[in-house]
Amino acid sequence: KVLVTSNGGVRWSELVPLPGWYIGEYDFSSDTEGFATARPPSFVKTAVFATTDRGRTWMHRSDLPFAYDPFFPYLAQSVLAVSSDEVWVGTS
Repeated sequence: KVLVTSNGGVRWSELVPLPGWYIGEYDFSSDTEGFATARPPSFVKTAVFATTDRGRTWMHRSDLPFAYDPFFPYLAQSVLAVSSDEVWVGTS
């Protein structure tokens, strides 16, 4: 789980791109803009989500160009957000 606080740790909220999706790797390119990989419970795909408000809300940016296969499980392993236009996703 990834948690976020905006009041010094008094209250925490879980970062969830969409209800039912699991957040994976994430990185922030600035104080407010960030990117995360996420997948639904079915594990049939992995998507990239973006935030511009420190993780309070997330927008679907794109699906990654590979499908999950149980015999060849390509999974997102890392995210490097260089800028709001350049994001690198490392896979297995």
